[in-house]
Amino acid sequence: MEEVKRLLTVRAATLHLVGDNAFFIAQWIDDKAHVLCAAAMNGHAGNWPEIMASVSDYLSKLGCKKFTFTSPRKGWSKVAEQVGFSVESVTYVKEL
Repeated sequence: MEEVKRLLTVRAATLHLVGDNAFFIAQWIDDKAHVLCAAAMNGHAGNWPEIMASVSDYLSKLGCKKFTFTSPRKGWSKVAEQVGFSVESVTYVKEL
């Protein structure tokens, strides 16, 4: 989380509000918005397809051509596919 704070401080990432109770932080790389973190204030977001469509429309209006995120949670693969995402790459990590 310290890295996200640093990116916000140096304006390498931006904070965006979604409706009345959610937000996401994105890092912009060329015409791609990579979501670093997202959350709902009540701990649970309602209608994922509606939220993702709204965020996608918003990012598109800002000139974004790609919307990406990463997650270590396997369950996100099902959710992401349901709202139009596909796998671009997978990162494997071994702590040394």
